Amino acid sequence: MSNSRPIPASFRVVPPGRLSRWHGITLVEILVALAIASMLLVAVIGTFTILLSLSKSSEVQLEALSNARAALETMSREVKEVATPPHPVYIVGEDHPTPFGDGKDNDRDGKTDEEQADGRDNDADWDKKENHAAIGGLVERPHQPTEQADLGETGVDEDCVFNHDRLSFRVAAPARSDHLYEDITYELLTPPREFDGQSYVLTRTTTYTLTDGSGQVKSATAPIAYGVLSFNCLYWDPNAPPQGQYWLTQWDSRTSTGPFRAPASVHVELVVYADKKPIEEYKEGSAVDTLSLRTLINIESVIQSGAFPRDP
Repeated sequence: MSNSRPIPASFRVVPPGRLSRWHGITLVEILVALAIASMLLVAVIGTFTILLSLSKSSEVQLEALSNARAALETMSREVKEVATPPHPVYIVGEDHPTPFGDGKDNDRDGKTDEEQADGRDNDADWDKKENHAAIGGLVERPHQPTEQADLGETGVDEDCVFNHDRLSFRVAAPARSDHLYEDITYELLTPPREFDGQSYVLTRTTTYTLTDGSGQVKSATAPIAYGVLSFNCLYWDPNAPPQGQYWLTQWDSRTSTGPFRAPASVHVELVVYADKKPIEEYKEGSAVDTLSLRTLINIESVIQSGAFPRDP
């Protein structure tokens, strides 16, 4: 009887003809593996780059929106306090359209920056089916002619040039202050004008005269929004009959005729820079990403007046 035991597998001799089953990794296999890994790495890096770009774009847009919204809130709070009788009335809105806009065909009609920001159908593409914000059987301003376009309707002010307007007005000073009135001016500083070394800044300047008999005039200027490419104001005419009331591109209380020296409402639009490139690289007239915010500021003392023209 033999005392031999089975040889452990780890000590067995592999026949020469079977060595190919345990061969090492070849150079071709390494190259294939590297190619697959490279493709996966490129895909991951590409996805990461896209996400990073989207994140940067979203960050820029959020900052632009916050910037413009804060400015509009400040303006809304102050414009509605425009002094009206018995106080001395002073409100002057200057219209300064430019030859360029955002450099894009926003309404896809084959033309670029072809409209003025005036609430009218400058390029004849108004959709009359939307006349005066019709809701069911009602319209926003039924007294106006049906052939007249209006803000907010399709084809109206959709691809506009930028404006660098200027708005000045007077408000009554707070009680127990050292002056009676404050004159406030909103103005957009564009190149070559700057504020603290920066252009495209919407500024607010206050000027007032002390009532202590010295006649001293004080003035201060501060920024309220950066990266503003367009500042546009329109003024609702309360001196026209209901059928003729509409937006004016400028206003001057010193020369206005009629019972009202202040407009009934002021429509304000800010177009702010929202491009990923630094604003220092922006060239006026070049294509650029922007965001637009609008607000309507009512001057209640005018609208609530018994002299304000209304339909019977």
